[in-house]
Amino acid sequence: MSGDIRKSSEEGRQSSVCTMSPEEINVTIAKACGWTEIYHKCDPQGPIDSWVGKPKDYCHGPKRRIPDFCNDLNAMHEAEKVIRQDHPVWVSYCNQLCERWIDPCDAIHATASERAETFLRCLGLWKEGV
Repeated sequence: MSGDIRKSSEEGRQSSVCTMSPEEINVTIAKACGWTEIYHKCDPQGPIDSWVGKPKDYCHGPKRRIPDFCNDLNAMHEAEKVIRQDHPVWVSYCNQLCERWIDPCDAIHATASERAETFLRCLGLWKEGV
């Protein structure tokens, strides 16, 4: 072993190769967290190219950019709060995240993308071969 604390694919680790695009992952997690009216905003006059929508419990004002769950641990922390409310789902998420590691205590080192994939797998929203 080359010093990596993650399990190799031969040891049953879930694929770290994304079969969903980062945009698809971000939109799917946003929807799971209660975001609505999500759409792709592209401004041909400028650099704005993003996904926007309304967060849960958002009343009025301009739509906001959805979080970058694939790259932002803070965004994934907020998503994790959503599934913490459902104990069986939370336990499943923690178990699946820990299965990626030789020592389950090392799961605290999981990247945002690893957490995002595990989040979607846990909810049955992960798409293979997209």
